[in-house]
Amino acid sequence: MFKKLLKKVPKSIDKMSVTEIINNIAHCNAMNSKSIIEADAKREENIWLNPHNQNCFESGWYTVEDFRDWANGIGKIVKGDTPEHQAKFMEYNKAEKELDSYLFMYFNYLWMLKDDGRMNAYGTLMYKSDAHFIDKSKDDMYIVQDILSSFVPEFQEDFKYRKCTDIRDEHRSMGWGIKKTLSLLGYTKIGACNTPTELTNIGWSWDLVYAKAYYLHCIETGINLPDIKFVQDNYYTTKGEFKK
Repeated sequence: MFKKLLKKVPKSIDKMSVTEIINNIAHCNAMNSKSIIEADAKREENIWLNPHNQNCFESGWYTVEDFRDWANGIGKIVKGDTPEHQAKFMEYNKAEKELDSYLFMYFNYLWMLKDDGRMNAYGTLMYKSDAHFIDKSKDDMYIVQDILSSFVPEFQEDFKYRKCTDIRDEHRSMGWGIKKTLSLLGYTKIGACNTPTELTNIGWSWDLVYAKAYYLHCIETGINLPDIKFVQDNYYTTKGEFKK
């Protein structure tokens, strides 16, 4: 299952040293790799691990066998109380390296925008009544939802023939004008922080547009997504406290 997660390695994992694992197994990425290698050189039986991806892996004191299990995608270091749960964390770790980071950052908030919120103005605004494509009878939150959702299908379509980096750059360049306009109209707070809250906090909700479009593109094109909700609902727990 996890062979695709591994780099080309010089020998069987079951015969590898901790140093060889750290240097050759892609997902065995530690922030304290230097101290791990030094401890391994001293033949220490228990070695402190501070994994780079702490969403999926546990920090702690581990033996050589624990590191070998980690290389195989099982054992004490991989989060999860069952093999099925551990497989979800391993797939999540792999996907984080392959898919756009906005998908993971904003996944729990994608529901706040519509899947297809197409909204088009009339061809001319010669008459004031032509501007009534915005339903001003709605609360500000729903007006912002309508406006932001209207951008999603256009970005989603772009993913079919443009690079993600180019689309993200365009999304960022468009952002200032849109955020400024919505704030001048009194619908949003442009100076708000980028912490996810309500849609009227345009400091973060404009980024949700890109994340929603990317997610829908993944679904439309059949990209195999990990169980993001499961992992994000559980990665703050530790062994023995894992949510069921």
